[in-house]
Amino acid sequence: MIYDWRDLESDTVLTSDVCIIGGGAAGIAIAREFRDTGLKVCVLEAGGQGITAESQALCAGENAGHPYFGLDETRFRCLGGTTERWSRGCLPLVTADFQPRAWMPFSGWPLTLDEIVPYYRRAHTLCKLGPDRFDRSLWRKGWKDDIAFDEKRIEARLWQFTPFTNLASAYREEIEKAQNIDLYLNAIATRLVPDDDNLRVRYVDVQSQEGPAGRVEARFFVLAAGGLETPRLLLISNEKEESGLGNRHDLVGRYFMEHPRARSGVLEAPDLASLAERFQRFRTDGVTMRCCLSLSETAQRREQVASALASVDIEGREDSGVQTLKSLMRAIKHRDFSGFRAGRLLSVLSDLDEVAVQVGRRLRGRPTIPPIGSLFLMVRGEQAPNPDSRVQLSAERDSLGLPRIKLDWRLSEFDKRSMRALVEALSDEFARLGLAKVRPAEWLLDRGNHWPDDLVGNHHHMGTTRMSDAPTSGVVDRDCGVHGVSNLYVAGSSVFSTGGHANPTFTILALSLRLADHLKAQFIS
Repeated sequence: MIYDWRDLESDTVLTSDVCIIGGGAAGIAIAREFRDTGLKVCVLEAGGQGITAESQALCAGENAGHPYFGLDETRFRCLGGTTERWSRGCLPLVTADFQPRAWMPFSGWPLTLDEIVPYYRRAHTLCKLGPDRFDRSLWRKGWKDDIAFDEKRIEARLWQFTPFTNLASAYREEIEKAQNIDLYLNAIATRLVPDDDNLRVRYVDVQSQEGPAGRVEARFFVLAAGGLETPRLLLISNEKEESGLGNRHDLVGRYFMEHPRARSGVLEAPDLASLAERFQRFRTDGVTMRCCLSLSETAQRREQVASALASVDIEGREDSGVQTLKSLMRAIKHRDFSGFRAGRLLSVLSDLDEVAVQVGRRLRGRPTIPPIGSLFLMVRGEQAPNPDSRVQLSAERDSLGLPRIKLDWRLSEFDKRSMRALVEALSDEFARLGLAKVRPAEWLLDRGNHWPDDLVGNHHHMGTTRMSDAPTSGVVDRDCGVHGVSNLYVAGSSVFSTGGHANPTFTILALSLRLADHLKAQFIS
């Protein structure tokens, strides 16, 4: 059932077997695994059905490190969380991502890929994807010919795109019909209250923006509030220990990782449209896919770098009617017209022939290729774990009186070198195959820790409650349980020990399904 916390009376006390804090991808995935189990589950979502200015205002915070998105722009307080506006791209991590790399400090998970594979398969079904693989064989199936990259240097992988624009909306009906699951909207968790020894959570304080306050008591608690809000709640919960809950070793909030992303090279070729088409989205087996290019494990080891990933992107001509139409469709999809100029609609009328051609391509499952201004490599890197890159509490407070977040995102020369290694390898391979000349971006050629003005992240918040076997090197154990707190777990990319180059949501779902199995086993034992 779905309720609104604002409809409850003050001082309400709810009891549950499992309390999940967060109604995004991780929270929804875990909750639905408890359907018809006879166990009572309570899900607390801080926002409502959709994004509102009032809820987003609670996400505002301070950026103290490398320039980053406004913190109220990089996550969403609503049912479905960031899947309200995600790219929908799904890609698993690979074997090397889980292994220690001698040249990258703090790398390595306490888990192996083999332990996650069964849950990736279940996440595959959850996301309604296509074939259970992501290798270049799917690219071959989508094209009559193939680009034969040297696999010792470049690995071609395929994103698969789920049809779900909001994961919660896709499974809302199941949650509503489940008699043992109660989901509360506008239910803001403000503090976790442990027992006197700080070894077990007794309850979570909850209130809405309008005021009704109460609490939820449970046998087990799961923090599924994202890589920024989860450490914030642990740090705020400092009634018993000043450093916060689960933070005896000062690790909560540290190791914040993103996927730094920037234009990293321009492709020059006689036929840009033909080259571009190979790297745009296409459909095969009824699923939308797209090729991405990464450094192979062999190349990473040889160059002593982290992983990185590139896509071949199009900068369309500003006067293109196709480009205008695509911009309009994005604005409609996200209900955000702030960046759209209505005056450009005339270009659609003056470019109707090309618009018709591209609409026809889309209907036939082929990528739309607008008139090309330029073709460039968009590269995102795997950021090395760095304890000084972190989330802390700010001196500023929100409207509920809670400390806001202060994000200190720090990048290193190593992170930049990893992105440069991929561009250099792609430059060699595109030239060897006679496809294009790659002109690297000037910022990459500089060997210092200097980054371009247009560098951004991917809204991927990882590492702030990292997984480790020892409490002195991480916040959660291999089962996502907070070290030293027997009934508290974390779901989401904040548990990632390293980030790899893949979009994190697919791995978030796999780890969430694994955590659900672990929790259910606690009630049997």
